[in-house]
Amino acid sequence: MKKAVQKKSTKKFAAPSPILLAIGAIASAIYLMRMSTLNNEDQHVLGLTANGTPQEQENVEVVNQGGNTELKIREQNQNEQSVQVQDKSKIELQKENGKTKVNIKVGDMEREMEVTDQNGEVPLLKISNKNQDAASEVKVESKGDKFNLKQGDLSAETTLPISIDPKTSAVSVTTPSGNVLLKTLPTVAVNNILKSGAVDKVGTIKIETLGNSASTSGTVVITAQGTKTGKLLGLFKVTIPVTIKVDTSTGKEISKEEPILYKILPVSF
Repeated sequence: MKKAVQKKSTKKFAAPSPILLAIGAIASAIYLMRMSTLNNEDQHVLGLTANGTPQEQENVEVVNQGGNTELKIREQNQNEQSVQVQDKSKIELQKENGKTKVNIKVGDMEREMEVTDQNGEVPLLKISNKNQDAASEVKVESKGDKFNLKQGDLSAETTLPISIDPKTSAVSVTTPSGNVLLKTLPTVAVNNILKSGAVDKVGTIKIETLGNSASTSGTVVITAQGTKTGKLLGLFKVTIPVTIKVDTSTGKEISKEEPILYKILPVSF
């Protein structure tokens, strides 16, 4: 019995027409453009520039020029975008899962950026006024799990999220009880402490809540750790550690701590 021989099909598939190829190319181009736009909207801003060197400029800069306020946003590749600040604008800085997030809202524009610390201080934001000197500039840097609020040569650290109103240059921090406006900045508080003679030198400065209870968690204080030099029995030089807390809402000193021993011993200042 002869086996049936199956004939091989000689049917050829037609090549895609030029029209179909063109449509496919256009669809691919649109997809790639869309993906590029999404990536730009969710741009991650690292603590390094594109060529791998530590960044020196702030990611966000608020420049007050008379009645106009300009907001400058810099990306990792150092591209800069400038927008005019409108009412109800806000810049928020917060720590989340080991990263620093920068949220910017100006009118209908919203941007969210992530900043990765590179084992050092990363400049995040600067508020400057064209009519004032550089000493009046307020800067915010990220370092580890903290923010450093700088003005002139003075630096105050905080773990609290920070909010900036670019229209008014007002600085607030977020507490468990809500946002608290810093009516008294660290420079003013420290200058008042030094003028009062409570300390001779100021070291570490922190911006923190007064306590964890419901009644105090909304009170934000500037805690200044300093020293005061005096003489024991009028002969021996001694340096006494002093910690002073200043209410940021009123600018008034609310507590002063120093070793009890030096309150008992005859120390003259």
